[in-house]
Amino acid sequence: MTELLAAASALTKRWSSFAPPTRLQSIVARLPEAAAQKVSTPEETAALQARLASRYDAVGVSSLSFREFRDLPTGFWLAPQPLDEHGKLFADFLERIKTTRSKNGMRRLVHAFLDRYPDKSKSRSKAREFIAAELPAFPSKFVDLEREWQVFSETGGVKRLAAAVLKDGTVVLERVGLPENLWTFRFVEEVFRQACKLLKPADADQVGHLSRFAVRLGAKRLEALRFPGSKGELLEGLLGKWRDKPPPPDSPAKRAIMALIDTTFGDPRTFRAAWKGIDEGLQRTYLKWLAIASLKQFFDIVDRSMRATEDGRRMWPARRRYWTAWFDSGAIDEAWVAFGPTAYDDARQASAKDPTFGRSYAKVEPAKGGYHSALIMKFGDHTVVDWSYMGRCGIWPKSNGAAKIGSSQYHHEDLSGAPISVVHREGWQQRISVELQQLTGRRPPPTN
Repeated sequence: MTELLAAASALTKRWSSFAPPTRLQSIVARLPEAAAQKVSTPEETAALQARLASRYDAVGVSSLSFREFRDLPTGFWLAPQPLDEHGKLFADFLERIKTTRSKNGMRRLVHAFLDRYPDKSKSRSKAREFIAAELPAFPSKFVDLEREWQVFSETGGVKRLAAAVLKDGTVVLERVGLPENLWTFRFVEEVFRQACKLLKPADADQVGHLSRFAVRLGAKRLEALRFPGSKGELLEGLLGKWRDKPPPPDSPAKRAIMALIDTTFGDPRTFRAAWKGIDEGLQRTYLKWLAIASLKQFFDIVDRSMRATEDGRRMWPARRRYWTAWFDSGAIDEAWVAFGPTAYDDARQASAKDPTFGRSYAKVEPAKGGYHSALIMKFGDHTVVDWSYMGRCGIWPKSNGAAKIGSSQYHHEDLSGAPISVVHREGWQQRISVELQQLTGRRPPPTN
């Protein structure tokens, strides 16, 4: 921060011959304040609290320097020695704000209150009442936090604000004095949590607003969110209502949900670390969504090379119907595609043109042809690999020796040599169905 202040000072001096831009002046003017309130370690917090408590005991609040008075809220509601619990310091601090009409003191109090939200200590209640009563006398955007949403006087204010974000987007937060640079506050995390809980996942507009909110919060693959504790609430809001009944296949809401999850968590088949600790039921729900997407990838891409062949026209539509019927019956828990070289290139082009096609699939080499590809499926504990064209369908009971779903590349031998192997000749559906029924106990679904 010291280096940043020096650089900012040097930059303003370069404008000495004429007036520097107002925005630049404003930013530079507030840098010392940002540096003063930055406390990043417990040791620094403890040192600040001890120093300010000692100064208060010696001279009282009224004789503290401007900087010391300004720094007091930085030590409120934080271990190890919360300044709000130090004698009459907190009450004296509130009284000085009221009597001197200190805009800086009120702003720093509001910042501290929102940053430590939703602490339940006694002094927090006093702060809530004080801010609700006195904030109108300090003109700022924060006034609307109380006037419009009753954030300080009522506990339901956060939910109302979250509902507004789902309706109108994050512009609502900026309008009440919470621009993006203040989104590290735990209050904003609580708004985000409540938005996740209030979300109607069938509403594509709401999903879109929540998606943009999450991305602007700093969501990145594997990092997930600026607020890691919100991961569960986000996925519960997006997927919880679809546990028993999936959304329509091509609904805008489903596409928006999958795009958001891809941005914030990544694919659970490949980015397993980001999904650690997430409810297993939610994971199973999303893996089902990804499974049908993989089936579609496999058939859509390989279909390009099958239309012109007699075997393709005769057998390929039946293959699509067969595996889709098994999926619709609930038997397929996961799926993954390993494309031959040409098919893999086609898949990448499809991903670039249409984000809904998906970016998760693998490459298999050597292949017997450019489009020779494999569909890998999990039926409970069992693994099934179905090769395109006239290739075999292999079944690995209990997945013993089977390749794992989620790899980026496979050798042809990784997906061959199954203990149970069925050739795609007349009656292949019945032979595969018999094997799967014996393993899973599920009756084969109708495929007509």
